[in-house]
Amino acid sequence: MTNQQQPEFLSLRDYFAAQAMTAIIPSDYLNHFPSDPAVSKEHHVQSTEENIAIDAYRIADAMLLISSRTLKTSKKPS
Repeated sequence: MTNQQQPEFLSLRDYFAAQAMTAIIPSDYLNHFPSDPAVSKEHHVQSTEENIAIDAYRIADAMLLISSRTLKTSKKPS
């Protein structure tokens, strides 16, 4: 696949991660490291690009978790 071809399938997680990256990249990302020591250690080992991807997928995973919780509570009979 060349850079100009679109992937044939994009999961909802991938879509959310891509949207999160659009917010992460223009932010003051280079000066920001999470306060969680376990995450900070991981961030210091990775390149900036890898950090952006890791954080984008963390945000996507959180969005999917909240979405599934919301769906479960909205389907309960009243």
